[in-house]
Amino acid sequence: MAGPPKLGKSYFVLSLIKQISEEDHEVFYYAGEDDARRIQRRMKELGIDSKGIFLHPGRDAPLTVDGKKPIDEIRAMIEMRPKIKAIFIDHMTLILPRKANPKHYDDFVHELKPWSDLANNCNVSIFMVHHTRKENNEAEHNPFNSILGSQGIIASFDTVLIMKKATDGNGAVLRVTGKDVEEKEYRLSKQKLSWKIEGLESVASLGSTQAKIHAYVKTNPNSSWSDIKTALGVDGAQVSRTIDTLLRNNIIEKVDNRYKSLL
Repeated sequence: MAGPPKLGKSYFVLSLIKQISEEDHEVFYYAGEDDARRIQRRMKELGIDSKGIFLHPGRDAPLTVDGKKPIDEIRAMIEMRPKIKAIFIDHMTLILPRKANPKHYDDFVHELKPWSDLANNCNVSIFMVHHTRKENNEAEHNPFNSILGSQGIIASFDTVLIMKKATDGNGAVLRVTGKDVEEKEYRLSKQKLSWKIEGLESVASLGSTQAKIHAYVKTNPNSSWSDIKTALGVDGAQVSRTIDTLLRNNIIEKVDNRYKSLL
């Protein structure tokens, strides 16, 4: 998962950790830029029980000792604690080898493959946090181009998430793509400190009239244009424009001059 600084990625990670631990699975969390006091404070704020959560604060101690690689340390942890089902690395660059020159596609693929193999061989999920570049037109056209580094990063993960501020200023948007998932965008709302997935971004970003018409069609499938106009008391021309927008964005569909929701 990549996103800009200070958006709340760490709290999003802790929200996931809380859900996993509440299902009686163990978790390993490497917080490379935090100390134990900060992590424990955040966990307390979110009501997270530390039982079954193995923390490694990077500010207090390095992940590796005696020249071992980070992946060797984590493999040893998994072997000692077979109930661990998720590994969280915040953030990715802290566990990859440093290089004086910019890394290219092959560099990232080569460095990340052992982590993919570890996840598959040990039946665990490995979730890494990363950063995005400053937004530009190219990144907006394809948000996954905003991931800092090369396309080798995207190619190395089964699932890739982009977290960004919502354009309407209400919360954030989480865009998901991957080898085994359908590409979608979800609206995140801030719950004091943590994040909650409210639903699809295409619905959350609807204007007031669009939201009313979509809600009516969803509740009353196979509604006609006149049904919508009469029930909502909306001007006919506005109903037509709104329906066209909802159709164009694949939020509703039209069959025999009647409408139903696709979401």
